[in-house]
Amino acid sequence: MLGAVTYELTAVKDERMEGFAGRLLHAAFFRHLAACSPRLSHQMHDEENIKPFTVSPLIQPQGVHEMVIEKAPFSVTAGERFFWRVSALQSAVLEAALLLKEKEMLQVGRVPFVVTAVYADGTHESGCIEEEALISSVLEAPPVREISFHFRSPAAFRRGTSDYTLPIPELVFSSLADKWSQAGMPGSIEKSSIRELALSVFPSDWRGKTKRVYFGRHHGATGCMGDFTYQLKDVTEQDRNTLLLLAQYANFSGVGRLTAQGFGQTRTTFR
Repeated sequence: MLGAVTYELTAVKDERMEGFAGRLLHAAFFRHLAACSPRLSHQMHDEENIKPFTVSPLIQPQGVHEMVIEKAPFSVTAGERFFWRVSALQSAVLEAALLLKEKEMLQVGRVPFVVTAVYADGTHESGCIEEEALISSVLEAPPVREISFHFRSPAAFRRGTSDYTLPIPELVFSSLADKWSQAGMPGSIEKSSIRELALSVFPSDWRGKTKRVYFGRHHGATGCMGDFTYQLKDVTEQDRNTLLLLAQYANFSGVGRLTAQGFGQTRTTFR
């Protein structure tokens, strides 16, 4: 089963928080996993290249719920609230995520938070779905002409030793194929075949920017944020369904690298 759990976190005291807390939240989730399932935590930490979960940066609860992605640290005051979304690509990880309950403490860097609400009911971008149900929803969907990816935190791709900041279709969809296979999802979706198929997919509209995220004074990564629409008119119906399935999966898996550390948070729409 796939799932996304959104937590409401309330700061316990005044403190300073990193401008992009992805790595701190990654560490906080691993501490939770280690407490409730040491074996699962050890397996994911040491054996799996692509982690079967994603974490979002902190999310502002006001307005459009923007993710906090700043260059410099900022002040958090006692009582200040944030949302935080964790998606799970395996049932065991989802079960562990649901064990983080209201009133429990979560230490994020120097800031202690208390969990004041947990959502897994379809609100606040949460919810669960069986893998077979996800596949069925795609097969039953009306014909799709285009897919839009909304990158809400930087989506980063690697070429050689450098970050590649343009979400060209072959990088986006081959990344998703890789995540699909790594998580043991049903069916065979080969990365090489998807990369070749994606050469027939063309960006039709986009509004985006690059974003540099720092993990420390001299270390960081660059990705792209924004809305990117891809045209599917030159692919067959069967291939469209495969690409649509991967796009729907992106809502849980994220796109690109470092998705377990706050990167690549993605929402998709289609028509």
